[in-house]
Amino acid sequence: MRSLVLYLFLAVSPLAAQELRGIWLSRNELGSRAQIAAVMDTIAANNFNTVYVNCWSRGYPLFPSEVFSKHTGLTIDPGYAGRDVLAEAIAEGHRRGLAVEAWFEYGFVGGWTGYYPGTSGKGKIFDAHPDWTAKKSDGSEKDGSNFTWMSHARPDVQEFLLQLHAEVARKYDIDGIEFDRIRYAGNVYGYDAYTDSLWKASHFGAAPPVNGADAEWMRFRADILNSFMRRAYDTVKAVNPNVSVTNAPGFYSSSSYQSYNDNLQDWFQWVETGSVDHVQVQMYVNNDNTLNAYLNYIFSNPVRSVTKKEKVFPALAFSPNGAATATTELMKMVSSTRTRGMQGNAWWYYGDLTPELNAFLRTQVYPAKAGLPGRIPNWRPPGIIVHETDPGVTKSDGWSTLTTVKGFEGTNSLAADSTGNKWVEYTAPVPADGWYEVYAFVPSNPLRSLRTPHDLYDSSGIPRRVYIDQSSNLNKGWNKVGDVYLKQGARKVLRISNDSIGYQRSAAADAVMLTINRKLSPSAVITEVRRENFPGARPDRFWLGQNFPNPFNPSTVIRFALPAAGPAELTVYDLLGREVSVLVRGAFAAGEHAVPFDASALASGLYLYRLRHGAYSEAKKMMLVR
Repeated sequence: MRSLVLYLFLAVSPLAAQELRGIWLSRNELGSRAQIAAVMDTIAANNFNTVYVNCWSRGYPLFPSEVFSKHTGLTIDPGYAGRDVLAEAIAEGHRRGLAVEAWFEYGFVGGWTGYYPGTSGKGKIFDAHPDWTAKKSDGSEKDGSNFTWMSHARPDVQEFLLQLHAEVARKYDIDGIEFDRIRYAGNVYGYDAYTDSLWKASHFGAAPPVNGADAEWMRFRADILNSFMRRAYDTVKAVNPNVSVTNAPGFYSSSSYQSYNDNLQDWFQWVETGSVDHVQVQMYVNNDNTLNAYLNYIFSNPVRSVTKKEKVFPALAFSPNGAATATTELMKMVSSTRTRGMQGNAWWYYGDLTPELNAFLRTQVYPAKAGLPGRIPNWRPPGIIVHETDPGVTKSDGWSTLTTVKGFEGTNSLAADSTGNKWVEYTAPVPADGWYEVYAFVPSNPLRSLRTPHDLYDSSGIPRRVYIDQSSNLNKGWNKVGDVYLKQGARKVLRISNDSIGYQRSAAADAVMLTINRKLSPSAVITEVRRENFPGARPDRFWLGQNFPNPFNPSTVIRFALPAAGPAELTVYDLLGREVSVLVRGAFAAGEHAVPFDASALASGLYLYRLRHGAYSEAKKMMLVR
């Protein structure tokens, strides 16, 4: 029976090399750096590979925006003042090998009555631009959820949003930008003065039809959105052609083009004309039959359908309308996606995950990791983390180990006072030539320096000094030091010192991290950094390494790490899910382990090996070549 169960899992899951596994991260999960880190750990443990991070919400950016400041005098959502939520999410997501897309959640929404409504009562952007307000046919403005929308047709509104998109693509090593609410709140919208003037200019002065469902009037407004989506795509690609441009339209019908009829959202056209790289279509239903009925309309309707199936990813919900869907039905829906030859799913949303769903996802839906469709293999490898106590890290005398000020993963940190010349230098294993983002983990404390020197080294060996405020609690966690070009091999990347930190101040040192910068090195081929190449590297909670060598004949070694002592099992299976060999089964100490595997008795081919340890489970593939 065990063999059969595993076969069922493999049959619907990731022996295929690439599959989108996306999940949305709302503002509720962005309360602190520590919360973001824990969320990303859970997402990665469930073998997702993409996270959509809220960066524009309720009419405010969740990142420091010069564009928004020029219009409003504010740089960021007041609830996140002093932070850069998007940068924090990128650091933690890329640490776990996740692609991060900046999710412009509310699109043309400019404000919400219940959240910092400004003096206008609508939102800060409308304080500055009262004429930007979208209107219904009866002259009212707010929708049924008390959101106020910006006029979709105004060139200055469109330019404002396009500049926000370009700002994100320019400032961050982001993997994608996902658009949302590129639609009208209903076909009763579009009656603002500017849209009215556009219609009159092309209709001999006649006013727009009072009936919002008038076919020509609907087409007129939908084409405004089509043009904007094309401009948004071109704007982002002009800044960074390697950023995926995606959208999350809605679709809830098996008999009509519902998103167009209700919201003038002609997303079929976006897909067919190349105005998006792909769409995560919101179809939040509670059963597989309904999902398939929707997909049948999208792909098989004789009047209007989508031909580019590879660009469409069904978005599913764990609890549509607040009612949890049975895991058996969720599994059927994922299976339908795969059976139809589609390349993945997105999920609404992280906030609905439960311990039971976490176990379901990592054991049944996504029992092994998968690459990203359309990307080179290992596009987003996990960050390379060097701890201050690792071999190869050198330091001067005078550093104290602190047990009360915790560093990365709750370990102790180092501190040095302002006297003398004290420093710590970090060497990291660089897997390939390329540009890397270098981060330092800050164990903040009010006694630390406001300007702790971090000297950043590239492969030339010439340092560049960056100062980080280690006193602010807002900086507790990963802080980007800068981008450097590094050659493959063991390289000195960072030096932290007490140079001129200020009288009675101190400097802290903890872990350092490297992540590949895909904005600057989109073609760098990264192979897994095997931990045996860097002795003393600590296990990142639960870790299963790629066997080495691979391919192999007939022997190979499998390495793994356990976060705590306890029972573990390492088993090899063939592609039919049949157990080939139990390599180890029993109690193990915490830390790293290496297990040899002799496949002399096996035929050439692809095999799967799986490590289980308590609630953890991970599988990888290996190739035996005779």
